[in-house]
Amino acid sequence: MTSPYGPIPHTPPADGALNATQKTVFGCGGMAAVALVMLLIAGACSPAPQVRTKAVPGPTATVTATRTVTPSPTPSKSRDPEMPKVVGGTFDEAERRIEALIDGELRAYSAYDDVGLRSDHGGWTVCFQGPGKGTKLVAAYADPSVHLVAPGRKCPKVKGTDLHTPTPTPTPTRDRSEGSSSSTGGASGGGGGSVHYRNCDAAKAAGAAPVHRGDPGYGPHLDRDGDGSACES
Repeated sequence: MTSPYGPIPHTPPADGALNATQKTVFGCGGMAAVALVMLLIAGACSPAPQVRTKAVPGPTATVTATRTVTPSPTPSKSRDPEMPKVVGGTFDEAERRIEALIDGELRAYSAYDDVGLRSDHGGWTVCFQGPGKGTKLVAAYADPSVHLVAPGRKCPKVKGTDLHTPTPTPTPTRDRSEGSSSSTGGASGGGGGSVHYRNCDAAKAAGAAPVHRGDPGYGPHLDRDGDGSACES
């Protein structure tokens, strides 16, 4: 719409001075430029952002401290100790002393051939020992032994003998007179008493040959020719 009063004349500012509109435009632009520069400076000087990582838990390892215990040294059995004297003591004492020196066991026997060793012989007396006192023992190979008697029993002079004396076989006595015998009262037909010889060898071994009729042990089975005198040769 055209102004009824005609166009308003525009008068330029004198001496190149900016009008109010130009001042406003340049003022705002300058402030914006300053603000942009400050933002750039601030961004360049700010530290780089730190990225936080979350630790993932792993398996738990348990470390147990162990103590190395050095065992106390034990008496060595490889020094070849000497055999102690154990005669006169009990088997229990001998076993304890000797087996402390060797790797094996102490063997035990009865000192009498005709007396058996009981299973509970710990209190039996040692009569003989092998090896003797002072003998060097090799721990790994030593094989000592002892011979024992029951408590209160006397040790034999030599190991391996009999405690009980065997009863001797009676030797028949005879009277060489025909038809008489000192042990049986005499008998004309055969031997008297309980003496019996199986054969002439037995009669000779008993010292009774020749055996005459009426002598102890005489029998027709010995007198082949029937002359009354047996086992003559």
